[in-house]
Amino acid sequence: MQIYLNLSSVKDEVIEHIASIGEVRFLKSKRAKRINISIKPEQGVRVAVPVRSSLKAAKAFVIEKEQWILKHLERLNHKKSSQTFCEEKEFKTRDHTLKIIREERNNMNARLEKDFIIVRIPEYLEINQDFVQDFFKKVVSETLRSEAKQYIPRKVKELAEQHKFSYNELRLKNIKTRWGSCSTKNNINLSIHLMMLPDHLIDFIILHELCHTIHKNHGPKFKALLDEVSGDQKGLEKEMKDYRIWMKG
Repeated sequence: MQIYLNLSSVKDEVIEHIASIGEVRFLKSKRAKRINISIKPEQGVRVAVPVRSSLKAAKAFVIEKEQWILKHLERLNHKKSSQTFCEEKEFKTRDHTLKIIREERNNMNARLEKDFIIVRIPEYLEINQDFVQDFFKKVVSETLRSEAKQYIPRKVKELAEQHKFSYNELRLKNIKTRWGSCSTKNNINLSIHLMMLPDHLIDFIILHELCHTIHKNHGPKFKALLDEVSGDQKGLEKEMKDYRIWMKG
């Protein structure tokens, strides 16, 4: 492993490039009791260095932990790539296709049209920058919310009437940890990210929560009811394992 010359130094922060790892930020910290490495999406590799420790000792510690750092950087890069919007990869929601247009402009702008999410960005902008990706996530979230409002309430009402279920309130939320839930008062919460699923799986999730208006757990009676109304509880649950709520953070 080789260490190159400092790129910059600002007060108690030193930024260095370490071969195979890349940019590493060393920060003097009065709170740190020992040399500590952290790896975060917005910050990269940061090393907190106690006041009494030397930069040389901190560098040696980073070299010692090289494999651990590389392992976590790989995980971080994989997570980011799976959520990245780009011009080379087509992105679709249930009803819209993302269309990126580069123009001579100084800001980003988005508009929802009949079949497209039109996003206009400056010609010079690097699309993989975090603030650009965050803008795309916000735009897509609003698109999913709009689609969900148009589709889900009607579908829930239709399926409830078809199978003789009764529920209290329906709420659509930007839930990123689960597809839906049903409260003890039979209020149903559904994630707007359902709009990234095929129609038959949207139906299955809705039926799943409607079944919870009768059975509050996942016991045999619940599974039997879900199988009856969905037609294939085990098969559809197996199919759902291929889907995850894609947009974290």
